[in-house]
Amino acid sequence: MLNTSQRHPGDADGQQLERLFTEKRDSENKYAADSTDPLMQVEGLDYDAGLYLAANNRELYTVILNAFVTHHCDTVGIIRKALADHDLETARRLVHSLKGTAATIGASSLQKVARAAESAISNEQLDEAFIEIEAIHSLIEPLLRKIALTLKQESKP
Repeated sequence: MLNTSQRHPGDADGQQLERLFTEKRDSENKYAADSTDPLMQVEGLDYDAGLYLAANNRELYTVILNAFVTHHCDTVGIIRKALADHDLETARRLVHSLKGTAATIGASSLQKVARAAESAISNEQLDEAFIEIEAIHSLIEPLLRKIALTLKQESKP
């Protein structure tokens, strides 16, 4: 059971997540075993891995993806500024968070690049860190757009 007393500042409402976690798996998943789920078409997103990590709960996966789009739309800019200001701890923490979120949604390519960026920052290899941040940017921008567009189209009646 999800412990809602220890919420992460970027988490969706803890009660909503707990409700989604405790529902029967696939009970409200209109896309269960359905290869037509629009999210399966999002390049850079391993739908099966992300859905699995969301306990095969499509509604929960959608909540997580919406949070990803909302909370990471400006992450690269903030990381760039932190690096430019030599605030390596903030940059490392932001990249670490992005790495974990990328893994959770099934964005393995983004996760791998974020891991490399985190390592470069931790080792104070700033030239390498800036290169990796640009690689993150090239992966995250289209991913954010595609997820947001897909979820928006889904929400239309």
